[in-house]
Amino acid sequence: MTSPHTTVPAGGPETPDTDARAVPNGRFGQLVARLGPTVQRPGTMVGFLATLGLALSALMPKESREYNLPLIFGFIRDWMNRGVGVAFMVSGGILLALAWIQIRPRPHHPADRPLRQALITACIWSLPLVFSLPFASLDGYAYLDQGWQLSHGMSPYVTGLSIGGGPFADHVSAVWVGTTTIYPPLGLRFAQLAVLIGGSHPYWSLVVLHLLDLAALMTGAWATKRLAAGMGRDVGKALWWYFNPLMILSGVAGLHNELLMTAFIMLGLMLARTRFGLVTGSIAIGFAAAVKQPAVVVLPALVVATLPASIALGPRARAWLDIAWRALVSAVSVAATFVLITWASGLGFGWLSALRVPGMSFTLSPTAIIAQVVGFFFRHATGTKLLSDTVTGPVGMVVAPIVAVWFIVEIVRLTPHRWPTLAWVGTLAFGLASPTLWPWYLIPIPVMFGLERLDYDDVRRRIAFVLGISFAQVVIEYTGFQKYGTLAAALILAASWLYFSRLHPGIARSLADRSPGPARLADPDPGELRAQT
Repeated sequence: MTSPHTTVPAGGPETPDTDARAVPNGRFGQLVARLGPTVQRPGTMVGFLATLGLALSALMPKESREYNLPLIFGFIRDWMNRGVGVAFMVSGGILLALAWIQIRPRPHHPADRPLRQALITACIWSLPLVFSLPFASLDGYAYLDQGWQLSHGMSPYVTGLSIGGGPFADHVSAVWVGTTTIYPPLGLRFAQLAVLIGGSHPYWSLVVLHLLDLAALMTGAWATKRLAAGMGRDVGKALWWYFNPLMILSGVAGLHNELLMTAFIMLGLMLARTRFGLVTGSIAIGFAAAVKQPAVVVLPALVVATLPASIALGPRARAWLDIAWRALVSAVSVAATFVLITWASGLGFGWLSALRVPGMSFTLSPTAIIAQVVGFFFRHATGTKLLSDTVTGPVGMVVAPIVAVWFIVEIVRLTPHRWPTLAWVGTLAFGLASPTLWPWYLIPIPVMFGLERLDYDDVRRRIAFVLGISFAQVVIEYTGFQKYGTLAAALILAASWLYFSRLHPGIARSLADRSPGPARLADPDPGELRAQT
């Protein structure tokens, strides 16, 4: 029976459309509905297969040690020979690069919720890595060994790696056995947390450390989204640059502390553009420096980011006076935060005595390469072999001031309108001047690219940088940490991308903010230079 006000269709009462697609109900149905578009997106499953291959390659007999691995891992390791492992490693690295290119944001198909989409993709890609062994580095074992020492009343600033015994001692790289740590207290306590949650088990502590790093990755992504939106940047592009292959390979898979440091840096830059951001942002950078000291190189960018639009667009002399007092406040805030964290940790400044430890091995740094070349010619000219320290020290005294002058020039050139560029230039300057340089030292650089205004050529060069450094991370351990083979592989891949992108310009153009042409050095953006309230 129908109501007097009910209109009955001419064909009779409506009947349920049995052909209509059922609407998911319940929590599982809602989860499927949310994951579906992301899982079906080109590149998501390709990235999963890539990280699965990388995770399997970490089980190569050379890398996986005997320490209560889950039974299935033992079977895989016994089956896998060196050639199979290398095939998984190289193919995984290439597939990850392709997947990253595939998931790039499209101008005509923007994501409705880019942060959620990016986080789901990152979780899918990271899933095989969370339950794998550290990829292309044994540093994860060193972190856990230091965390175990702290849990048993020892100080990593006094007790060398592996000296205290424990479940992780046999898995530390032979290069670092017996050395004390250069890491500040917060990074050490972070590793201790993983050991405590993992019950000091060699494998499950690694899994916990992976999960903690994944949580830090998500925190940094949230901060990046807020920062990009506040600057008027494309959030999808910013998150695409943030979740780059180097971040996945070195941060999630390699367990390097630079991931946690970068998360704090992005949090600090986000806070810097809010009320009282000069202090709160600097405090966050203090936390980042308490994980790894090089975080302080982003301070010039943070200070400039806090400038109100009225000052940034006004007379340059007034802007520099304002920058001077802001820099003083920021430096004091960072130093005070670092000291308070050190005091609260109860560990002190023992890392100062280990400043020479990272220079014990030759790396990809210009200082080390120049020193080796000088030593080579000296040996052939005189027949005398020089010790590495004998050459590296004087070379560093020449290289470091040159890089420092270049960094100062860049500060002057990029201030006040291009602080995102200044942020990654600081990290690059530190890497070039440092006696040690590994791919994971450069993790903070690509995450800043999404905050810049990039033209077509800018995008091409930056993608080449990311792919080259990422592939160096893939092959560096297999080459026995031979820097020339690693650099050659990285340069070949970067050059291949530059050639391909020239033939197929659509990829770079879809990510560019302006049409191809010369980029202006100063490009004031009202969204970026808005007054702080």
